[in-house]
Amino acid sequence: MLTCALFALLTQTQEPAARSGVGAARIAGTAYVVGGATTNGGFAKDLLAYEINARKWTTRASLPEQIAFPAVVAAGGRLYVFGGLHTDGSACGHTRVYDPALDKWSNLGNIPTPRSRAAAAVSANKVILIGGIGPDGKNSPRVESYDTVSKLWGRLEPLKSARHGHVAQTVRDRIVVAGGYAGDDMELTASVEVYEPGKGWSDGPSLPETRGFAQSIAYQNSVWVFGNRGGAMHPVRLDPNEGAWKPSKAFDVTRHRGGAVELGGRVYLLFGEEAEKTVAVFDFVRDDWSR
Repeated sequence: MLTCALFALLTQTQEPAARSGVGAARIAGTAYVVGGATTNGGFAKDLLAYEINARKWTTRASLPEQIAFPAVVAAGGRLYVFGGLHTDGSACGHTRVYDPALDKWSNLGNIPTPRSRAAAAVSANKVILIGGIGPDGKNSPRVESYDTVSKLWGRLEPLKSARHGHVAQTVRDRIVVAGGYAGDDMELTASVEVYEPGKGWSDGPSLPETRGFAQSIAYQNSVWVFGNRGGAMHPVRLDPNEGAWKPSKAFDVTRHRGGAVELGGRVYLLFGEEAEKTVAVFDFVRDDWSR
């Protein structure tokens, strides 16, 4: 007799319906997609799993609630989901963790500062939650850290410029935060901030163009940024030691508000607005999109 968890693992789904405002992360060979706004105007509750090499979608245990725009990372073989947007438009304060071996969600308590549209990056055994829109509906400069071992929250130096819809990646022990909608006016920005432990935040090299709700990946000590709300000319990459963004030879995709994971030298862009297909694949070796 199949257990509920095993049944869920074996439940293959057809190509999932379009959605945007998702969070995504990879554990082993599987990309997990969390939440998002669906085409019928609601928010998703199901957890989607994409087995990358098999190109197969399955459904896993549903989230305890419907959310969009969560911050999602993988750490220690588990999926961590921070905050997001409730269906009533309020910022979510929950922290959830998903164990793929058990196909089970657990509640880890509340974020010190509830928020949606934040970004998260992993540094050692800590998840760093950066910016977003707080309960007051305004951009937040808050930077808080969650220790996945002690399960305790801490606070780091805030961003120099409050923002949401930005990207964040850890490379060479530094956290690079790029783009988004910054300041009190929430204007689209190309600005970059870099956090270095012991030194705090400093200005980094600006993106070649303003970008909001883009997708990003850390690959071989560089930060790659794809897509943009409003279009962009090329994917771009930054090695913090080089101090400048370099464009890919390929033209970019216009999709935004999606997720991104990397496996085997390829980045997989998942869902998002203006997405022509559910999954778009960029090959780092070829420096071009896979057809």
